[in-house]
Formats: sequence, C-alpha cells, structure tokens
Amino acid sequence: MEYLFSYCFLFLFICFTVYFGEKRQIYCLDDDRCVTIWKTYGNICDIIPGHFYGLFKPSSNHIKTSSDNFVTLYWNAKSSNKIYARFGNQDYQIFNPKPNLTIIEDFNSKYKYNLDTVFYSGIGKQSNEVNEDISFVDVYIKEEFAKDKNGDLIK
Repeated sequence: MEYLFSYCFLFLFICFTVYFGEKRQIYCLDDDRCVTIWKTYGNICDIIPGHFYGLFKPSSNHIKTSSDNFVTLYWNAKSSNKIYARFGNQDYQIFNPKPNLTIIEDFNSKYKYNLDTVFYSGIGKQSNEVNEDISFVDVYIKEEFAKDKNGDLIK
C-alpha cells in the first residue's frame, strides 16, 4: 500500500510539473491552416503545423526557436503543403525530415526577394498590402497571442 501511495504521488508530481512547465496553444485561421505553439522549459519553443497533441517532441516537420521570438507564418492558396516562416531577430531552426508533410520554408532565406513579390503588392510590406491569396498569422510567442491578416486576435 505504501508503494502505491508513493507511485501515485510521483505520478501527480510529474503531471503538475509538465502542466505548469510546458504550455501549448493552437492558432487557426480555418480548419486547414492551424499551428501549434509549444513552449517548454529552458526558453525553448516548438512551432508545429496543424494540431499537435503528442507527449514527446515532434519528429515531423517543425520549427525550434526561443520563447521570446516573434514569427509570421504565411500560407499561399496556390501551394497548400507549404508554410513560409518569417522570424524576428532570435535564433531558430527549421526541421523538414518528412517531405510528404507540410514543408516549412524560411522566408528570410535566399528566396526572400522572390517571396516579397509573390506575397506583397506594392513596395511596402504592410499587412494591408498582402495579396488576396495569401493568409498569415503573426504569433507573439512570449506574449501568448496571435493576430490574423486583418489584425484580429486569434483565440
């Protein structure tokens, strides 16, 4: 009986530690365009396309960055299996081990100048100048909220 109490206490301790130490939020523009933000210990955040409910770190396509970063995720109606990610000034890594899943492209990379012309009309890069077939979400990881193309909060 004493062992049972010890195991139950240990299990509850682990559950509370995980619950309070790690936090997930899912932001959706619609049913097909969602992203999971998983903040973990050590100021690390994983950004996973779609709804992610796994207990362990994703082995599929995802982004690893700091919990202080800012990211804008773009979806192009013409290429539904890609998400383009534009980051703030913090470090990040993009993992795409499974090409049959949603691919995450780095907007800040060598494609930047080509993507600017595809995603934005005009010279500027304001949210009101984004082409109609482009959807995006601004994710404020540290502050734990996101905004859509119209500047509305996403819950």
